[in-house]
Amino acid sequence: MKKLIAVFVTLLLCSLAAGSPVSVFADEETSNPYGTVRLSRVSLIEGELLLQRGDDDVWVAASVNMPLRPHDKLWATDGARAEIQFDDGTVVRLAENTSLDLLSLDPDWIHLELTLGVATVVAHAPRGGAREPFLELDTPQATVQVTRSTTFRTDVAEDGSTEMTVREGAVELARDEEPVRIAQHQRVVIEGGDAPRYLLESAEAPDDWDRWNDERETQLAQSRSREHIVADVAPMGMSELDSYGRWDQVPSYGWAWVPRVTVGWVPYQIGRWVWVEPWGWTWVSYEPWGWLPYHYGRWVVAGGVGWVWVPGSTLGFWAPGCVRFIYGPEWVAWVPLGPGEIYYYHPGVSVHVGVNLINYRVPGAVMVMPRQRFVTGVAGRGTFIPPKDPIRSGRIAAGPPPVVPTHASLHPRPETIVRSNWLPPRVIHRPVVYTRPPSPRPPLFEHRVKELHEVITQGRPPAGVAPHHQERDVPTVEERRVPSEKIHKEITVHRSMASFPSVTTRERTPRLPEEPSTTSRAEKSVQPHRPKHVELSETPPTPSASTPPATKPSASAPSKEQPREVRPLYRVPPTPKVKQETPKVKPEETAPNKSGRSERTPDKP
Repeated sequence: MKKLIAVFVTLLLCSLAAGSPVSVFADEETSNPYGTVRLSRVSLIEGELLLQRGDDDVWVAASVNMPLRPHDKLWATDGARAEIQFDDGTVVRLAENTSLDLLSLDPDWIHLELTLGVATVVAHAPRGGAREPFLELDTPQATVQVTRSTTFRTDVAEDGSTEMTVREGAVELARDEEPVRIAQHQRVVIEGGDAPRYLLESAEAPDDWDRWNDERETQLAQSRSREHIVADVAPMGMSELDSYGRWDQVPSYGWAWVPRVTVGWVPYQIGRWVWVEPWGWTWVSYEPWGWLPYHYGRWVVAGGVGWVWVPGSTLGFWAPGCVRFIYGPEWVAWVPLGPGEIYYYHPGVSVHVGVNLINYRVPGAVMVMPRQRFVTGVAGRGTFIPPKDPIRSGRIAAGPPPVVPTHASLHPRPETIVRSNWLPPRVIHRPVVYTRPPSPRPPLFEHRVKELHEVITQGRPPAGVAPHHQERDVPTVEERRVPSEKIHKEITVHRSMASFPSVTTRERTPRLPEEPSTTSRAEKSVQPHRPKHVELSETPPTPSASTPPATKPSASAPSKEQPREVRPLYRVPPTPKVKQETPKVKPEETAPNKSGRSERTPDKP
């Protein structure tokens, strides 16, 4: 009898340590408090991409694989390109000198804002189609809503002039309650000013930017990893697996992904832990492929192969980082979870978390870091001697470690210093047209530090944080009409559209962030310059009475340096098909804005 009991206890302990795929799947499904949180990430960076988080007011260097949250703002600097992926397969690509704001990331709604630059959106409609719009892009002249799978490009110049080019699908362009449909292979040009002129014509031939987008789309569509990963579970990050590794059959685990890495490489060591709510401590990998293998599945060492990533049955549940944390008074350690080991979303779970971790005894698998470096991301002074056996020296955390973040914990690349010439011009804070208000802004991190300290020390997760509701001064919307001759058919046309009547529109200006004290406000105040005129029709247009309002310059002393000009957009202004000598028109005197158009001044920093 004693032998039978011993065998039973041994089997029970083994099952707790290794676990079964079905039980792990069920445990993570029932304990995941973030099942409805919309996911998006920075999937590609060429050059320098800046990030201003919604809970922060400082521009910092962005990192690939950084999760994005509502009201995060991105700025692609000179010569830069970037790509943002969403969990439904939607992709947004940014050209140089482009500003993008993620206003809302609801389960069935993506709300974006583009105030300057060039962006291409590849929107994927939900399965079965969408009766209501599922994506909106706001610009200074109009707003675009998408109800079907669509690929469209938006160009916003410094004077507010906006172009929309639809490559596939169709969009609804609106400044009021009655939108204008822009169909496939069509382009609409909207002049800047209080009474903009519209021109609807056929799309131009693709340029370098369009061809680069086509290459990226082909790469994403031809991913071979779809054969080993359920396509409707995690569409983000699969193409990188093809480029940086291979798939092999591993005994006892089935198909596993093998990264191409150097000798001695270990997962969860090239990157840093960043504080991102609602998840808390979140792993941001600096490796291009480091999205799927660090937020889904498990890692294990296979004989003759090395470290391999096993998708497993937990692929359907995103985790901030699939590791087990161990911590002491002055240090934090973590080890990759192996197949069958459970990730706990809540700290302080009163269950057996497993001392016999599969990867704990693998050489180099346990990463031990001073607590100060874990929080700030920057190595401190002095010599740090890690414990020889962290499990015996510290405590195992079920879920995230009880470490209180600081302001430096928000930055994905804290060692990168943002230069003053990287910062965006103030013109990006101008008003935009929109149909639906954005989601409430999150509170600034500095206002949450005390609350976070109490939450973490009490062993509770940061989930359930109430957003910061701000009263928004939204002007009353008057009913406006679109000319009856607008185009609805999916045909190519070349037709000048009459100006919209001058009435009140709904406009919004994003919160103006505080600027670093190392750079004077006058140095960064950039007055927008008007690019060469794009001829919209054979008749020369009348100069606009006033340009779109930009943020007023600071009252500080004017800078002696020349203001930095934003480089021109990708598209070169087209030349008229028929060259004609047009009489010179004397510019009219600038008149005050009598259109009745409501415009908000950006909040003071």
